Amino acid sequence: MAITITHSKVVSSGGDGNPNHVQGDDWDAAHVVAIDNGTLNGALLVDATIGTTKLGGDITTAGKALLDDANAAAQRTTLGLAAIASSGSGADLTAASVTTTQLASAANVGRFLGRRILTAASGTYTPTSGTTVIRLRGIGGGGGGGGADDGADVAVGAGGSSGVLLDIVLGTPGTTLTGGAFVCGAGGGGGSAAGGNGSNGSDSTIVINSSTITMKGGGGGGGMVGNAAALAANPTTPAAGTTSGGITTFGPGGIGWEKTDGVVVVWASGSGGTTDLGVGGAGVGKGNGAGAAGTGLGSGGGGGSSSSNNSATGGDGARGGFVIEEYT
Repeated sequence: MAITITHSKVVSSGGDGNPNHVQGDDWDAAHVVAIDNGTLNGALLVDATIGTTKLGGDITTAGKALLDDANAAAQRTTLGLAAIASSGSGADLTAASVTTTQLASAANVGRFLGRRILTAASGTYTPTSGTTVIRLRGIGGGGGGGGADDGADVAVGAGGSSGVLLDIVLGTPGTTLTGGAFVCGAGGGGGSAAGGNGSNGSDSTIVINSSTITMKGGGGGGGMVGNAAALAANPTTPAAGTTSGGITTFGPGGIGWEKTDGVVVVWASGSGGTTDLGVGGAGVGKGNGAGAAGTGLGSGGGGGSSSSNNSATGGDGARGGFVIEEYT
């Protein structure tokens, strides 16, 4: 871009008397060439050493190297940034410069890399390349529902509890996160048709940054052998698992119930516990039938229901698992 200089002093030496040729008092006369037609030729700034406070001081050799570059690409080459501008990798910077890890922490933190869902009985979790932080949601195996044996009356099993659901953020931005072995806790089996209790779910575990994290399995639902006293008491309330760190929740299994108005008797077995990761198995309303198995991850099985000399098993709890969101 042309630079126009407003002046008030006409050059007397040189003899042409042209008022557009000026020489400032503060400029180095040994290096200043006439300013033609009121415009400073940019090449003079590169080729001359101009000592002046009006230009902010002497133009350095490095500054001249940039000034004579034809375009931005040439300037990146002069600055040694051409390779990294193309690749985005810290490895292409010159020695003793910013590392790839530092680039990730400074300019690339929080980028979502993907979601991993682990449902196998066991295995190894290997984070996606570049992962430094994860949101981990893991759950233990769900408890099985209780069985029911009416014994010439009515019997209803309770639903199993879900496994404990842990929701936690792990890792440090800029530091590579490591994984390790994982186990998805098995769901507890449903109670037998003899009115047996459902089995507890097993714990789920995963290794992150060399630390083992545990999510407890859910409690099994109580079974029932039908008689008036047992029906009035109802089955045992399903037990909850426990864990620590992050946010933990669990879905309790439902309790079976029976009601009569002296003429009509109605009843239902309990449903399995539900969380965000899995839906508990349904119980059975006024009838004979096995409780449904839990679906998804870590949900509880439904309780069985029986009457009129029948029997029913409880539903199985669902296997636990992990949902992992990965970020740079």
